[in-house]
Amino acid sequence: MTNYQEILLLKQEKFGATSLNTASIGGSGTWAIDTAGEGFPEVLSCAGSKTVVRVFRDVNTPFGDVPVIKLINVDEYPVIRVPYHEATRNYTGKHAGYFLATL
Repeated sequence: MTNYQEILLLKQEKFGATSLNTASIGGSGTWAIDTAGEGFPEVLSCAGSKTVVRVFRDVNTPFGDVPVIKLINVDEYPVIRVPYHEATRNYTGKHAGYFLATL
């Protein structure tokens, strides 16, 4: 299990960023691309220069667990990628994906 604070630290180390301006939250189509191929948005040539910095699996957040999160370098900007829009709810009833607001 990865703690979401590891993402915060890597974001700061690689980009010098104290916060994020962009996140990519997907749905069933992008989830399928992530699981069946090279990944989204990496396969899109029109999306500019992009590199996956790291893939985090089983991330523990204050709002519940998130199965997969990517930190992506898109044209030298940090982007957090969550390849689904619905996550299991924890006892608070909040979606685990909402933790993006804390990044």
